[in-house]
Amino acid sequence: MSDPARGVAVVIPLYDKAPYVGRALDSVLAQTHPPEEIIVVNDGSTDRGAEIVERYAGRGVRALHQDNRGPGAARNRGLAASASPRVAFLDADDEWRPEFLERLGRFLDDEPRAAMVGGGCLNGRTDRPLVPPQHVLPDGSPQGIVPAYFRAMQSDFFLNASSAMLRRSACDAAGGFDESVRYGEDPDFLGRIALRDPVGYVAEPLAVYHLEAEGRMGEQKGWRPYPAFVRTARRALAGGQVPPEHIVDLHEFCCKLLIEYVGQLRRVGDYWAARRVLAECHPEGPSLRAAWQKQRWRLRPTKVLRRSLRSALGAGAPMHRRGPGTSRP
Repeated sequence: MSDPARGVAVVIPLYDKAPYVGRALDSVLAQTHPPEEIIVVNDGSTDRGAEIVERYAGRGVRALHQDNRGPGAARNRGLAASASPRVAFLDADDEWRPEFLERLGRFLDDEPRAAMVGGGCLNGRTDRPLVPPQHVLPDGSPQGIVPAYFRAMQSDFFLNASSAMLRRSACDAAGGFDESVRYGEDPDFLGRIALRDPVGYVAEPLAVYHLEAEGRMGEQKGWRPYPAFVRTARRALAGGQVPPEHIVDLHEFCCKLLIEYVGQLRRVGDYWAARRVLAECHPEGPSLRAAWQKQRWRLRPTKVLRRSLRSALGAGAPMHRRGPGTSRP
């Protein structure tokens, strides 16, 4: 029987993750079926992360170095430097269970239709699944082709760069990661593949996603760009590249991304931009519709105007107080 992990390159982008990169590499080296290549791309780290990686040189870990260009560019660099027909990306602050490569590699061996396959992902804080398996495979199967990828992505990102194995041919056909995108590059890249080809899923928990890692993009409080995949989806729809049975799910997933972006704009005080973005989406599903209505209420014109005036006058400036018996707008 062939080794399902042979012919797999592991690519780890690294930027200022010194406290965690050793854990990630240890999890790769502990695989029941070791990969063909292990490549760490140091994306201009300013901490001791690159020094820690060098300690693994004698264990088959290859380090590449570049100026800071973002995680998408680092993954593309690692992909270009590898020769294996399959690739698995692992963020430097995440880790894999020992069977990760074996189980996902076996799935791709048995299911030639799948361009990529994801595994169940655990929350590193709670050791519980990030997404219930039935949200991905509604029939309760332990593994299989995902019947509605963009519907499954509405509950949460059941698939991320650290929990998937991909065929190199699929990565090439999708054009790699968009290097101009530094936040949300995962759903954009994986979504472009899902627009073209079937996606598999193994419900067994195989990856561990550590949300507590310092500097994690998803944890940052500052400004984030417009969701890249929304533009990707609009281009695909305009070009007639989306099968009719997937259009509604794709529309709803884009609404999810936009509603989350509206919340981010509101938190950083860009209320008028948040209102403009909210007007772009009209979700139909009850849960997304409720989230949309909640944001709409928080961004009603009178409330936005009051916040904008307070911001213009200064946080400590007094505002007109309403008299007794009057309601707040």
